[in-house]
Amino acid sequence: MRNLKIAVLLLIGFSLFPPQNIIGQSQEYQEGWEEGHCQGWKDVKGRYAVCPVTPICPVPTINCPNGYRCGYNRGFKRGRKDAIEGRVSNRQIFETRGYRPNTRG
Repeated sequence: MRNLKIAVLLLIGFSLFPPQNIIGQSQEYQEGWEEGHCQGWKDVKGRYAVCPVTPICPVPTINCPNGYRCGYNRGFKRGRKDAIEGRVSNRQIFETRGYRPNTRG
């Protein structure tokens, strides 16, 4: 009976105050992260470079008023850093998926 009361209270609470802002903002942040990483990569490698697989999106910072913009800026910096350091390459992407290209000619 106690569990039923808790479940009903939670259901009423989520219906009155849905967590859409939290979910929506994190989705916007992730979209900004992916776009920013790709554009940061292209900033170093060239406009027509193929973007690598985007790394896992980090947790947004607390003091971020605009989810997409914060994600984009953070992703752009990470994309530039990855491109400069050569962290991600198409060869590494294929090898992590179990495919090793034949480079012996």
